[in-house]
Amino acid sequence: MEPGRNPFGQGGARVIVETVASPGLAQLSYFVADAESGLAAVIDPRRDINIYRELADRHGVRIVYSIETHVHADFVSGSRELAAAFGAEVIGGPTDAYQFPVRTVRSGDAIALGNVRLEALETPGHTPEHIAMLLRPTPESAPTAMCSGDFLFADEVGRPDLLGTESAEPLARQLYRSIHEVIAPLPDDLEILPGHGAGSPCGSQIGTRPTTTLGHERRNNPKLAPMPEAAFVAMVLGDLPLAPSYYPRMKRINAEGPPLLAGLSTPVPVTPAEVLYRQSFGTLVLDTRELEPFAEGHVPGALSIADRSDFPIWAGWMIDPLADVVLVTEDSTRTDAVVRALQSVGLDRTVGVLAGDMDAWRAAGLSTGRLRRVATMSESCQRLDVRSARESAALPVPGAQHVYVPHVGTAETSMNASTPICVICGSGYRATIAASRLLQLGFRDVAVLAGGLNAAETSDCPRSQP
Repeated sequence: MEPGRNPFGQGGARVIVETVASPGLAQLSYFVADAESGLAAVIDPRRDINIYRELADRHGVRIVYSIETHVHADFVSGSRELAAAFGAEVIGGPTDAYQFPVRTVRSGDAIALGNVRLEALETPGHTPEHIAMLLRPTPESAPTAMCSGDFLFADEVGRPDLLGTESAEPLARQLYRSIHEVIAPLPDDLEILPGHGAGSPCGSQIGTRPTTTLGHERRNNPKLAPMPEAAFVAMVLGDLPLAPSYYPRMKRINAEGPPLLAGLSTPVPVTPAEVLYRQSFGTLVLDTRELEPFAEGHVPGALSIADRSDFPIWAGWMIDPLADVVLVTEDSTRTDAVVRALQSVGLDRTVGVLAGDMDAWRAAGLSTGRLRRVATMSESCQRLDVRSARESAALPVPGAQHVYVPHVGTAETSMNASTPICVICGSGYRATIAASRLLQLGFRDVAVLAGGLNAAETSDCPRSQP
């Protein structure tokens, strides 16, 4: 959690604004309160609401509203958690998608926190029901900031394709009007508090600045430059990263109303024998240790997704939401954080944690899986490049087949299970995920290029992103 800048100007110390960053998702929510009235709202809350409880206690205020700028696709919303914990009223844009109580607001509708006003502004395009929230320090004052949700980021705009190819162009046209008409009257010094930072797949090339201003975007963001609608549509739809496959499921969960965390089971310690038994019934062993320990020895059949910054995104891509999960962790103190990260993308079936970690597994005399890590790519090995299509096209690996990490095991390839395979990415992180999937599928001689292309000793290797 990072404290946000106070965008209220003359509101002074009376007005509280805090930015809450969700690790691994590049997602930003906002805690807004009027210290004088003691009333607060959370805009685009994450599922784990403990941070909002802490902020409310710290500032001596009460959370009365939870505001959804749209039906989110990339994380599980915390609005139902806030409603259950604080009696907060859930506010959202114009849609009948929600299947739990949500009060609809339209442009000009104001939500009062004492003297502070949060005013809705309909900004469709990323989704049809999208709203932004203008922040006014008093009922009479001009807006000094806008919580823009996912329609406007630093250096980027929201992608309009997440509802499918048929709706992508119509939504892009709506986004054009939101960007070039709806917010046109707003001043250059308006501070923009976006719903995501750099690293989120919800935008193509989101900038690294946590906030921006409308004037900066007008001067520097090419998608805010004056242009015909058709040119904008072509620009927005022409440069999109692949949308994670779990996004439609997130939208469905958030529209239906996510299950409350209090109703979910808590993972319990399980013995190596119990892990083996559960595996026989389809339980997934998820190994969140670093790459080297996994390679040196792991539970056979385990999926490797190291507990790093992008862990929730790759977990969402790679894990069947209907599968029970048993964790293998590097450090037992990280178990709760790993479980919360899984829950943030709707993976709610973590049933156990291997008691004693891999030391207990070895002490039980059970067989251990291994993954080779190599410094160079042998000419005799099959090369599998698991980077994104954009990375692979920009810096091809000679002689490699390309399959993006999440598609390993489902995309058609000419890989021969009886011939050694070397899996390649920028740093080795994604390659280890993919290699563990290949081992699950029965490939026996699998290696990872240690350190990825950026550390490779082979002269024909390009340099790549992590």
